[in-house]
Amino acid sequence: MSIKELFVDQWTWFHRKLTNIWIYFVMLVLFTSVVIAVVFWKAPNNLFTDFVCYYLGINPITNDSQLKGHEFPIIMIAIFGFFTFNGLLIAAFSSGVERYVERIREGRKRFFFLSNHYIMIGYNHYSPTIIEQILTNDPKAKLVILTSEDVKKVRKNLQASLSSNIEKRIIIYAGDGNANKHISALNLHKAIGVYIMVEEIEWKNQYTQGVMLLKSVAQYAGPRSITKGSLLPVNLFINEPSSYDLVQKLSIPPKYVSSKQTGESVRIQNIDLHVSNYYENWARLLWSYMGKKKENGDYVYDALDFEPIEGTDKYVHLVIVGYNNMGHALLMEALRICHYPNYDEETGRNRSVITIIDSQSDKYEEQLYAQYPLLKEQIKDVRIDFMALPLEDRNVRKQLKEWSYDKNQMLTIAICVSDPDKALTMALTLPEELYFHYEELELISKDSASPGDKQIIKENPTRTRILVCQKAKEALTDLFEGRKDSYKQIRLFGFYINGFDTELLKDELAICINGIYSDYQKSLNKTNGVKDIDTTVLYSKYQDWKENWLDRTKTSEMDKLATRYQVDYYRTLLGIIQRNDTYKTNPLLLNQLAHAEHRRWIAERTLAGWRQIKDEEKRVDELKIHKCIISHTQLPEIELTKDTNVVEFAPVLHEFVGKITNKSVHD
Repeated sequence: MSIKELFVDQWTWFHRKLTNIWIYFVMLVLFTSVVIAVVFWKAPNNLFTDFVCYYLGINPITNDSQLKGHEFPIIMIAIFGFFTFNGLLIAAFSSGVERYVERIREGRKRFFFLSNHYIMIGYNHYSPTIIEQILTNDPKAKLVILTSEDVKKVRKNLQASLSSNIEKRIIIYAGDGNANKHISALNLHKAIGVYIMVEEIEWKNQYTQGVMLLKSVAQYAGPRSITKGSLLPVNLFINEPSSYDLVQKLSIPPKYVSSKQTGESVRIQNIDLHVSNYYENWARLLWSYMGKKKENGDYVYDALDFEPIEGTDKYVHLVIVGYNNMGHALLMEALRICHYPNYDEETGRNRSVITIIDSQSDKYEEQLYAQYPLLKEQIKDVRIDFMALPLEDRNVRKQLKEWSYDKNQMLTIAICVSDPDKALTMALTLPEELYFHYEELELISKDSASPGDKQIIKENPTRTRILVCQKAKEALTDLFEGRKDSYKQIRLFGFYINGFDTELLKDELAICINGIYSDYQKSLNKTNGVKDIDTTVLYSKYQDWKENWLDRTKTSEMDKLATRYQVDYYRTLLGIIQRNDTYKTNPLLLNQLAHAEHRRWIAERTLAGWRQIKDEEKRVDELKIHKCIISHTQLPEIELTKDTNVVEFAPVLHEFVGKITNKSVHD
């Protein structure tokens, strides 16, 4: 090594040491200590003592002083020392601050005193909209992101997506969610909520990666209690539908939501888990009981049964254009809710229809029935058709025209192609008959200021509903609000900003349904049904039901999902009941609604992987074999009563949940 290289190497080491600001604080403390010692213990006739006093502004020049005659050089030395030491101190301080800021920018700074904060483990393109909802709902909280992505790029993305008021409350840590040292730095035991977002590099491994992160979170979440209501809310987002389907088939073991606590030999649950999917969230926001609402309480999107269906020959027809992730989610939601009382089980009349239009439908049809082999066999009241043609094909357009003229069809077209501009173009260039029919035009009186007559479009509630998937911006909805022209039935959906909606996390109604089923099971067996529910009983039971719901040893994730899907159907069920408030005195309608509820239950069980018994088989829950996956007319009396009770309990539970959401049941 040359002398120059040695000098550079030594200077680099020296500079690195000097820029550690704590060294200068140590030097300052040592220097101050020496000065204090000298001032309070001055040795007479000592040159060093006199110099220090002179440096401090004390005049030590006396007849005995050794400094007499050397004032000027000592002053110069003092001035040089003052500027040198203080200059280095300032440089070190500013350098230390700069390095401190750089550590924050790079995500290497850890804040060990954080509390009452939210945590997001992982970062992907859905994260900004979720963060916006979290920090908007809690305007004082902070949020920590742990990500293996480039921290500076993540920060720029957040700055571009969020307001400064929200962005400044976000702390980013660089790290790996699979590393315990990084998870432990999140202060999980003091957090108020966790959101697990699988990184995009793990996009094809979402279920496995998400569950592994869940286990790590439970390990560091600290001692928490169901009875005290202190469980850590954890939201696991699995955005790939094929990965999300695994949640329906593989229950998450209790040890992944619990940890061993101080002095305990067994694992104790400390997590309240909620698993969700962006595409399913949007399907639920469109048509379910938890659907997106306006400020006045009305639903933003019309239900698939947007007209009264009971006592008629009308039926729902959903057309999905583009079978991608969103199309698949809409199909699954429709299969769960398209079960109506006017379906004739003997003739198959008034069956709901779902048509998939996609040039690769042949391939998707094979995939669908490979994944759900019992769809045709067990779900009788919904038919799925595939058209392996593009929407622009003349035969497809001709078929759409014919469907639009069928007055018994309640036709909804959902355009789900991935390109948002192409999707919007498709929505605006459908056959004219899907927007209006010529016979719907009404001649209005001649305007003297106009050279000719005019016509307006009559209001027609049966006109086709058109939904267009637009992931980018919600602001585009302004283009179709309040229109009077032929595009008035078009609605946009699928925005990133609503892919996570806190309304979907509310489980009050699901808790009540699950609690009633559990508590009244014995009563059902003994009395063939509970005909009425005392509202006071609901208030007294709700807290116990909630604790049972949170306890995963009593209510599994699959049971929770099944109950939430039952809640989705309440929009249809309550709509029919509210239109027919004397349904209890109408045995025919009550029986039809009970039949529809049973068919809904069969569809939900089928999609979850259950099958009916064969020959002399018995019910085996572990193998997902159930004796009740049969026609409603074949059920024993006690099972018939259960379905009837579901219908009768619905309005009571709906009213009760409305009360407890306005005023806490714990007050």
